[in-house]
Amino acid sequence: MKTIKLTSLAMSFCLSLLCFSSSRANNLYISAPITYTPASQTLTFSISWDNSWYNLGAAPNNYDAVWLFVKYQACNAGVSSPWVHVNLSTLSTDHSIIRTGQSYMNIDAVADGKGVFIHRNILGSGNTQVWTVTLKISPTLAATCAAATSCNWKVFGIEMVNVPQVAYAIGDGSGTTTNPFIAQAINTEAAITAAALGGTATVDLPATYPKGYNSFYCMKQEISQEQYTSFLNTLQYNQQVSRTLLAPDYAAVGSSWALTLNNATATNRNGIRIQTAGINNFMPAIYAVDQNNNGLMNESTLDALHLPCNYLSWADVVAFLDWAALRPMSDMEYEKVCRGTVAALADEYPWGTLTTTSATSATLNNINNTTEVSTALLSPGLCVYGGLPTNGPIRGGASAASTTSREQAGAAYYGALEMAGNVWEPVVGVYDAPTVAAFSNIAASFLGDGTLNAAGDANQAAWPGIAATGTGRRGGSWLTAATTELRTSDRSFATTTDNLRDKTYGGRGVR
Repeated sequence: MKTIKLTSLAMSFCLSLLCFSSSRANNLYISAPITYTPASQTLTFSISWDNSWYNLGAAPNNYDAVWLFVKYQACNAGVSSPWVHVNLSTLSTDHSIIRTGQSYMNIDAVADGKGVFIHRNILGSGNTQVWTVTLKISPTLAATCAAATSCNWKVFGIEMVNVPQVAYAIGDGSGTTTNPFIAQAINTEAAITAAALGGTATVDLPATYPKGYNSFYCMKQEISQEQYTSFLNTLQYNQQVSRTLLAPDYAAVGSSWALTLNNATATNRNGIRIQTAGINNFMPAIYAVDQNNNGLMNESTLDALHLPCNYLSWADVVAFLDWAALRPMSDMEYEKVCRGTVAALADEYPWGTLTTTSATSATLNNINNTTEVSTALLSPGLCVYGGLPTNGPIRGGASAASTTSREQAGAAYYGALEMAGNVWEPVVGVYDAPTVAAFSNIAASFLGDGTLNAAGDANQAAWPGIAATGTGRRGGSWLTAATTELRTSDRSFATTTDNLRDKTYGGRGVR
């Protein structure tokens, strides 16, 4: 079986193409060939990933999943032809995931047709086998993609964790936690007054503001450099301008770092650069990761494709989420993902204890590799924080292995990784009344639709715009010195409201 690497993503001629896997920590592979059958309006490919689980009936009573979505590009317009999000059938029975003699996988359609979830359906854990997936396109693209070679195709996968509908505790009752809510159970999505939340809350939350009680999916890890690069490689030239610092037509050899503008090497471990310059207002650039600065792009074991992508502004993160048909996380959902159903412990961290161990990029084994780990591996409460200004994030999931405990892996209750440390998590806050009112619009516009506006910005009216009004950040970063900022209930930066591209900023989304 052949896996097409990311360097093939911007080919201008028509054939089936693979897009990114999510973080290499769990080895998600979507394998070529991707077969398009015009007569049945279906796409067929194979998929596998590691460290999967299904654990309904016992704590944490959840499972992991892969969110799959598809983009196509009509061939008749050449390299400047836009990549378009594909709508899929909203009937699960129209799709299939099969392996001869096996039946432990489900494929779940979603109401808006923007993608599907794939997950185990029986108790178990471990690496999945290779499964054949067939997705049904609806409505059809018969006119646009009349023949098997009429369009290019990309299938994208993002690992997620299921967060079930269940009551949880918000606030930890600690007098030392900044801006704490009153410690209480959230056992409904009903409206909550500011007085009931306590702390510095001043805005009443309507029933439709996502408080975390209802079920949702959360990205297992933060947006990786591989994922952000693949995102950039589906945008038009003018959209790329908004989502990077360096103009897409910049062609100087050796100084093409797209997000940091550094002229010598990857800064703070952000290795995204222009591989092939675009043409102003016409042909988009091709982006790649070159972490080790040797001019060889997207080396699977040398370029740290799995690193969380830093230098992402609020606008960058929500553009990615809109493109992926996800949405931003609310402030309260962050706490649900971290704490789960366990009673709150004063001053606890997302892995449920009071212990932390600092991991930094200054001391790593197998640096830039898919097996990159901290020298403090297997230490309790291992978290990427306390670094120097010249350091950066480390591999997503670097602390997690099949033999590690939740505390050793630094894992949140439902299996999400790096909810503290590595890069800050942007959230939609509870402190700005207009933002809360807009984000309480549970409608079609509440979820990303796979499409950005002409400027490359998210176009969802329910979300905070590019000014980032009403947003906040949770969980600290690789540069965080004060461990208080890593705590599950800490809201030191819950009202940051900035749209900066900072070396410590990244993000993840939910659905």
